[in-house]
Amino acid sequence: MTSKDIRTLYDIGSDSGCQIANDILQCRPPFSRTPAAGFDCLVVVIRRIYSRCMIGEKAVVTPKWLKTSEQSNPILGHAWHTFGRTPAEVVESDKERKWVFTKLRELEIEPKSSFEDLCHSAMMNYTFWAQNVFRLVDTLYEVNTGNQAKVNLDEIARMSLLKLDHVKSPEMTLNDAINRAFGVIDLEEPVISTPACPRVVRVLYHSHVQEERRLGLKDLRYLQLPVWQEDMESPEPGFNVVGEVVYSLMAIVRLQDEAHPTDFVRTYSPHGCNIVPEYELQTCMEREWRLTDPSARYMLFYERVDGELEPEDDGPAPLHEVAMPQRVDTHTFELVEKCLDKFTPSSAKPSGGPSNTQQKGHQGLQNPQKRPAPASSQQAGSQEQENPQGEREPPRKRKRNRAKNKGNPQSSQSTQPAPHESEVRRDARRD
Repeated sequence: MTSKDIRTLYDIGSDSGCQIANDILQCRPPFSRTPAAGFDCLVVVIRRIYSRCMIGEKAVVTPKWLKTSEQSNPILGHAWHTFGRTPAEVVESDKERKWVFTKLRELEIEPKSSFEDLCHSAMMNYTFWAQNVFRLVDTLYEVNTGNQAKVNLDEIARMSLLKLDHVKSPEMTLNDAINRAFGVIDLEEPVISTPACPRVVRVLYHSHVQEERRLGLKDLRYLQLPVWQEDMESPEPGFNVVGEVVYSLMAIVRLQDEAHPTDFVRTYSPHGCNIVPEYELQTCMEREWRLTDPSARYMLFYERVDGELEPEDDGPAPLHEVAMPQRVDTHTFELVEKCLDKFTPSSAKPSGGPSNTQQKGHQGLQNPQKRPAPASSQQAGSQEQENPQGEREPPRKRKRNRAKNKGNPQSSQSTQPAPHESEVRRDARRD
């Protein structure tokens, strides 16, 4: 069987290979005929992390720790799959998913568990979140002895998870949650926790009950971790804050609850734009939820931007939590109209005044939600393929029942809207 691992198909250390791999990782979620929302959300998040941390000239291509971790965690290797939605790609994806599910059950992990259970499992903690590249806290030292504290990897991963709970602590800020992770921390013995500089920061966020106090995308788009330096001039052990590291929101997972019995995922670019995939998974890519949902729980993932942008760099236009449908510009609309005119008999054109089609056309430009949005550059080549089970299907065209109304005196009183001019033209060509 041909390998579907992105790392074997493309040179992810070169510019061209990196670009292709990046597009695949960001824009192809794990389509399958055996959906599992929590599992799918986790794979989407891991692929987003891979696209930012594991490819390119500056990244360590398949570091040693990841090779070792993939042997113990089948999800990590599966996240490198090319995926896709063609019948052949779905068959290959299903075969590998079946193998991954079998391996997880052998590890006594239910693959159809919630995102939270999978993401915070001991397997993920040991093989991924506790690795040096992702740990929030640096080496821990015992306060009483000054010796290095003995802390297992599972505990390191748990300490690397920030918690912002606006139900239990309504006044807490994101900076408060960050500051509580450092300083003197009580484990079995009090230890000194100092900030590291991880590539990814995780935040478990519980939104406020009161609507006016809930945080939106603008409030949670960035976070800053402090940089500590030991004060060598002080007679007492201590640290000075000498700077900060900026992190940008890269992914949000809305955790399942009673109102929403499934997990949902959404990803973002470093500049805050919602990434639009080639296709959306109906199981875990719902568009209706928001960060401002009442008393909802979220997992927020932030990436270190390494000077790529500053918190004030919002760009020329406001950002949307969910990417808006693309509008058809007037110039393109006029070109389409002219093209249709060339193939439409003059007898089929309405006479006098603005046509019904022109009126409908301008309404369509003002309200693009009423017609399918055109494919983006990332969706090129994928819109013509078959729409398998599990993907959002485009709205179906209304079936016109002309034969039923023919000769019916009540047909003139029908509430059915007038046909589009393209339909009139098509009928004229058929006649």
